Amino acid sequence: MLHASDMEYLRDHIKPGAKVLDVGCGSGYLCVIFSHMMNDTGLVVGIEHIRELAELSVVNISKSYKHLLEKGIVKIFEGDGRYGCKEFGPYDAINVGAVASQPPQPLLDQLAFGGRLVMPLGDNNSQQYVYVIDKDMNGRYTSYQTLGVVRIFEAYIY
Repeated sequence: MLHASDMEYLRDHIKPGAKVLDVGCGSGYLCVIFSHMMNDTGLVVGIEHIRELAELSVVNISKSYKHLLEKGIVKIFEGDGRYGCKEFGPYDAINVGAVASQPPQPLLDQLAFGGRLVMPLGDNNSQQYVYVIDKDMNGRYTSYQTLGVVRIFEAYIY
């Protein structure tokens, strides 16, 4: 349900020719969906900090949508998503899958004027909510709280 909500909050910003950043791209599923939302004309950059998940994204996308990778419509990188992927920004839409206490400044900086960032915010020991953060054409940010989210499990990778 969270993926569907994220797509709904971002849909007006994911248009043909747009640039989208998917932080915590996991399996690569949303990268393909975001590309389809743009009629496969634009750029979707997926970044994942767990090497095996970044590799899984590429494997999964290659199964049915290899052309998206070959044409450079979807690009997958291993890295720390808190820093985004400045090389391909600014982004019209940024989707973040991991919770933080506040939006990372590099992501806000990489958001295009008129762009939108969607991410869960909150502390580990308190209620967390998905926030929609808009950057207007003058570089001012506004935000609003949407869905409450619950952390179901915590994974540790060593």
